[in-house]
Amino acid sequence: MTHKSYIFVVEMSSCHLKIMMAILMMISGCGRDAGNVAPAPMSITATLAGADTEGYVRVYEPRLLRFPADHGSHAEYKNEWWYFTGNLTAKGGRDFGFQFTLFRYAVAPHMPASSSAWATNQVYLAQVALSDINKGEYHADERFGRGAMAVAGVADNPFRAWLDDWTVSADAAACGDCFTVNIKAAASGFRLRLHLNNTRPAVLHGDRGFSRKSPAPGNASYYYSYTRMSASGEIALNGVVYDVAGQAWFDHEWSTFSLEPDQSGWDWFSLQLSNRSELMVLRLRNRDDPDKDYYYGSLIHPDGAFESLHKSDLRLSPLTAWNSGASGVSYPLTWQLELPGKTLSLLIRPRMANQEMNRSFRYWEGAIRADGKLSGKELTGTGYMELTGY
Repeated sequence: MTHKSYIFVVEMSSCHLKIMMAILMMISGCGRDAGNVAPAPMSITATLAGADTEGYVRVYEPRLLRFPADHGSHAEYKNEWWYFTGNLTAKGGRDFGFQFTLFRYAVAPHMPASSSAWATNQVYLAQVALSDINKGEYHADERFGRGAMAVAGVADNPFRAWLDDWTVSADAAACGDCFTVNIKAAASGFRLRLHLNNTRPAVLHGDRGFSRKSPAPGNASYYYSYTRMSASGEIALNGVVYDVAGQAWFDHEWSTFSLEPDQSGWDWFSLQLSNRSELMVLRLRNRDDPDKDYYYGSLIHPDGAFESLHKSDLRLSPLTAWNSGASGVSYPLTWQLELPGKTLSLLIRPRMANQEMNRSFRYWEGAIRADGKLSGKELTGTGYMELTGY
C-alpha cells in the first residue's frame, strides 16, 4: 500500500510530531519497503504518557451509550480503538488465535483550515495477527492511513470500519444491540474472512461504560465489549484454506486520557469460561510501587448479570516470564488470578509464547488459556491477554 504524503497539521506538540513523522513514513511507503531501514517500534505507553489533551473532549462522567450509533467513531476524543480477538479451531483440530484492530488517533482537536481533500486531523492504524497454535508460529501485518479520501474511517449505521480493503462491516439489518459483523483482511502471508455474531448484549464496563484509568479527573474512557461472540469462517495460511469456528471478543473504547507520570503500562485479560461466564481484568502498573497499581474488571455471570470488580476484589500475580528473541523484552506470561470473594482461582497461561506484536508499536497480545476452580469445581477457559510497557 502506498499513498502520497501531505502535510495536513502544521502546529503540534513535539510528541505528536514524532508520532506523525513515523506515521507519515508508513503512509508514504518509506517505513517498511525493501531497502529501507524500518523505524524502531514505538511504545503505546510512551505515546499515551504525558499526551497533550488540550482542546479535546475529556471523559469525566457516565453518559448514555446508544447503539448502533456508538459503534462508530468519536472524533472529538483523542484516542479510539475497535478490537476483535478470538480463539478458533479448524476441522481436524488445528487451533488458531486471531487479532484484528483498528486504532484512531487525532493529531489535533479540530480539522485543519485547508481546502485539500486530503486534509484531516485523524490517522488510523490497522493491525492483524494470526497465532498458529499447533505450530507455534505467529504472523502479523499492519497498515496506516489518513482519515480522508475514503482511505480509512468508521461509519455507524450500519457499522463499517476500514483501512483500504481491510474491513469490518455489520449486517445492514442489525438492530440496536445486535452486532453481526464480517472481518476481511488479506495480510502478508495469510488471510482472514470471519463472521462474528454477539450471543450476549453489550457489557458496559465500570459505571455504565464510564471506565476510570486512575483517580485523576478526566483519566477515564467510555468502554464496552461484546464478551462472547460466535465466530466462523476461513483462514488462509501458506496457501492452505482452513474452515474455522470458535469464540471471539470485541472491545470498543474511546478517550482523551493520558497515563499518569507514575504509570508504566498495563496488563489486560479477557476470558470466556467453561461455565458460560466471562471475565475482564485490567491492571495499570505503578512505576515504583505495586501497592499503587490501579485495578478494575468486569465479571459477567452465566445468567448475564454484570458485576464491576475493583482492586479489593482481585489478586493478580505474575509467575513466569518469557524473553523475546526479537526485542529482548521480558514479558510475564503465566499468571495466577484470584477472586477470593467468588472462590474463583485461575492459572492463566499463553497458548504459545511468541505472540509479540513487534511492528510500529511493540506489545504482547495473544491467545491464552485458563485452568482453575470455582467453589471447588474445575473450570477452564480461553481468551486473550495484552501486556504493554515492558
